[in-house]
Amino acid sequence: MSKTDAEGGVSSKTYDADGRLIKFVNEEGAQTHYIYDDCGRIVKMTDALGNATLYTYDEMDRVLTVTDARGGVTSYTYTDRGNVATETNAEGYTVSYEYDGRHNMVKKTTVDGSTTYIYDALDRLVSITTPDGKTETFEYNGEGKIISSTDKGGHKTRYKLDANGNIVETIDAMGNSALFEYDSMNNLIKTSMHRIDTQDNVDEWEITLYEFDGRGLVTKEVNALGSVTTYVYDGNGNLKTKTDADGKVTVYAYNGLDMITSINYNGGKEVSYRYNKVGDLVEMNDWTGKTSFEVDLLNRITRTTDTKGKVVEYNYDETGNQTSVKYPDNTTAAKTYDLLGNLKSVTETDGRTTRYTYDGMNRISKMEYPHGWVEDYQYDSVGQLLNVTDTDPSNNDMKQQKHAYTYDDCGNMTYEYMRGNGIGEATVENTYTYDALHRVTSAHENYGNKTRTYQYDSLGNLTYETELGNKSIDYKFNNLNQITKKSEDSWNTQSDFTYDRRGNLIQETYTKNSKISVTGEYTYDETNKMVLGVNELGESSAYLYNSLGALVENTWVIKKNAYGYHDVSALTNMVAGEVVVDPQTGKKDKKDKLAPEVVAASPELNKTSTVVKQFVLDYTSDTFEPLMEYEVNSLEYRYVYGNDRLSVNITGVDTSAGNLIENVNQIRLYYHMDYLGTADYLTSPMTGKVESWTHYNEWGEITHNAVLKCGQRELDMVKRYATHDYDSVLSMYYAKARFYDAQNRRFASIDPILDGSVYDITDYAKDPVQLVQYLYVKNNPVIYIDPDGLRPVIDDLDPYGAYSEKSFDYRYYRQEHKDMFIEGIVSSATAPVHGFDLSQARDYQKKIKKCDNNLISDEKTNKDKIFELQTRYRNANTLLETAAVIADMTKYTWSLRYNNARNYYIIGAGGNQSAGEAFDVSMGYLIGSQVSYVAGQSIKGVSSQLNKIKGTVNSWKNAGLLDELASNGVKYTADDVLAVTKTADGKLVWLESGNSKAGMQHILEHADDFAQKGIQQSQIKDLVMESLTNGKIVGYQGRGTGRPIYEVTFGGKTYQTAITVGDNGFIVGANPTTWP
Repeated sequence: MSKTDAEGGVSSKTYDADGRLIKFVNEEGAQTHYIYDDCGRIVKMTDALGNATLYTYDEMDRVLTVTDARGGVTSYTYTDRGNVATETNAEGYTVSYEYDGRHNMVKKTTVDGSTTYIYDALDRLVSITTPDGKTETFEYNGEGKIISSTDKGGHKTRYKLDANGNIVETIDAMGNSALFEYDSMNNLIKTSMHRIDTQDNVDEWEITLYEFDGRGLVTKEVNALGSVTTYVYDGNGNLKTKTDADGKVTVYAYNGLDMITSINYNGGKEVSYRYNKVGDLVEMNDWTGKTSFEVDLLNRITRTTDTKGKVVEYNYDETGNQTSVKYPDNTTAAKTYDLLGNLKSVTETDGRTTRYTYDGMNRISKMEYPHGWVEDYQYDSVGQLLNVTDTDPSNNDMKQQKHAYTYDDCGNMTYEYMRGNGIGEATVENTYTYDALHRVTSAHENYGNKTRTYQYDSLGNLTYETELGNKSIDYKFNNLNQITKKSEDSWNTQSDFTYDRRGNLIQETYTKNSKISVTGEYTYDETNKMVLGVNELGESSAYLYNSLGALVENTWVIKKNAYGYHDVSALTNMVAGEVVVDPQTGKKDKKDKLAPEVVAASPELNKTSTVVKQFVLDYTSDTFEPLMEYEVNSLEYRYVYGNDRLSVNITGVDTSAGNLIENVNQIRLYYHMDYLGTADYLTSPMTGKVESWTHYNEWGEITHNAVLKCGQRELDMVKRYATHDYDSVLSMYYAKARFYDAQNRRFASIDPILDGSVYDITDYAKDPVQLVQYLYVKNNPVIYIDPDGLRPVIDDLDPYGAYSEKSFDYRYYRQEHKDMFIEGIVSSATAPVHGFDLSQARDYQKKIKKCDNNLISDEKTNKDKIFELQTRYRNANTLLETAAVIADMTKYTWSLRYNNARNYYIIGAGGNQSAGEAFDVSMGYLIGSQVSYVAGQSIKGVSSQLNKIKGTVNSWKNAGLLDELASNGVKYTADDVLAVTKTADGKLVWLESGNSKAGMQHILEHADDFAQKGIQQSQIKDLVMESLTNGKIVGYQGRGTGRPIYEVTFGGKTYQTAITVGDNGFIVGANPTTWP
């Protein structure tokens, strides 16, 4: 059977005599093979590169083991009612699950302890208690919708809903209100955000309006300042044109598969995309030149060639882990992994190896650098990092305290210890306080005895800031939450801010004694990216991005010899917490927040240097990290990555750099990062010592640092805060999608994720603070980050997005999100993830990023939906019901279709994927499963069908037999038991609704087979029970004794049915058959 798509691509499927899929060939010729046992269960799946995944089952058709292509074995045990009891991973760690009589998971136990779940009478999750004994709770209305959530600190968020279940008001834990209005199609047409600023006596509503077409696609947005953005779509619902608030028009074109083929930005910049037959991006031509991608048969990038001809190559192991990167200079970084896919080692081209060790929760417990530094990590029972100790080889290998942390009940960090490291860095202890919305309200630093306090308006805008005994800062905002004015020291000085109609900061001015000076000017291109910034000295920083929004070149025009670039960089340096006056400009660094002092200009003042930095990017990384950095006619930098940026090798340095030099003109330095992905310091393998460091305050402002002197050059390599690199010219961080201004504690541009044509704004009704465009990580920078500039990464939210217990560790947040979804599937007692291939999923995710020109499909679904799924799956007994939860996501209307091979197709934003390869775009993961089905019904039909079965008058529910069942120790609910009887030999047997692996739902998987025998779906239960009560065994199905085949006369005809009954009498499964 073959299929030709709209672009002429041909795929085919081959079935065996029983109608089972045994081979799938995609449009690029990649073949996937499936082998089944005598009972029709997949026992081997082999991908296009020959990597095989093996499955074994018990007598009840439940998966016992999954063996991946590297030999890693995951094993499962089950309760007598078919729920997963234990899951033991390939490294030998076991997670156990306990359930109540209605299949709700009530306890999950890991190496950290037990998490308990409590449900109400309607099986709704009402509380979660984690191993630390802290509890979060949820309340519901009569329709089963959440109307309040209370975090572990007792902070309650409330929701008011309309008759359709839409949130019409959200009231946060401090009583702040946001209102939402919908049209008759449940499209969000109005948001009203109540801004109260007690500092400046402001009480106003910020209103945004939306219009939709008949398909539910947003066509117009009017923001709180009256600026209008419009959208036009083609017949397939693809965005055709977008006219932004500045009148700039972006035009999109698509191929027959609805993949973007070209984008034109306002008649200027243009890009075209070319794909292979399965939709992988293979070529991109834009204003920077041509970039090409080669992919293997599993859709993984194996080679990239950029616009400068720089080539990067990648290799992968059998389970998709990236095992090597070959750089343009022919050096390599080789990687190994444990059986869970955790990175074990990184070996650089000269053999130097960094090693990682993990605990039973996949958290890094030890990191061993190649030059003798060792770091050990300790966590509490909810995964919060408590201590980091290290061994410094230059200090007699004595283990020392490096970091220590404590947290409040909600996971907010309240205490932080940071040891000083070499060349003048002081030991620092910080304490933090927070309000009920988890916003940092004070920070006290013992070094210098400094206390900073913060006051916010109701929407989270920072309105007032003090530093005890030093300064105070007052911020004023317009009704789009843009800073318009900032004063220091009771308005003795003033800064003013100007924005374009697209919401981008374009100018900052500074006023003192009626004298106005421009301190910053910023230019944005047609793609709405900042392309040029100019500071108060007239120095500039220009950015060149490709059509994926990735930075490929940065050009500085700076004062001669500034920033350490002697003869083509900085004399401005910060030591001992003080700001040093630049002897060339006579000007204090802008971060001092005091009036700049300008001396008479000298002839040298106007001499400039131009520094051009070009980047070779890793397109397999989530944020396109640089692998190589070339300073034109100067130094080269090669970056190696482990779980974070690991090392930098600098080529071309002056030999006067002394004992740091190796290989004639190279310096190797190793990064030591903190839990946020911030660079603490750099160490040298030649000296074993700290050679450069940077200290930041809680917002990422640089307060102290020591640069590395290399002859005439000063290398300032450490300024990397929360995964973002610092631009010293602009005093901002390049945060990928936009710039983060730590001095003003916020982003400089609007949030691209709030584009209504790409993302479902309705999701933000649950957490309206995310509609405030400029906030940085919801004003909690101590534990949260924003890796791509689109939204904060907040771990372990409750179903409606309230904060929960965990502090954030950048190094393994993706692993935890992966585990969360696997847990969701396994806990619902499904066949544990046939063919779950996360590496392939990551490549699909990259492909989607490339295809959509950085309008990332996995961003379309807000994280709140995922965490809503995390709660709701606990009521799901099957993957079908779990999929039904996904189907309820308003942005994607998922449905299931099946063919005669009993394979479902998931139809949605990811296109048509067979269930064995189903790509869940909203999660960014492959679900990969031979999905259970009920006679071709949509997934939403499963529950209704079971309800119909439960609702029929049932002669099989004899009260006496039910009592006997209870006396045998079987826990059940009357509604869940569908039938109970005794066999001819007196054995008590019973049937319940069950799940996809056991019980009535499992039996219904054969509804079409029963139908071929003339048995209607409503008769199946009666036939099974009649067979067990009055039938006789005439044979066995499968190898050996197999399943007993019962023959019985039913409705005047004779039927044979193979039935599996557990030792405790639970009816596991049944299917019609013919014997012999």
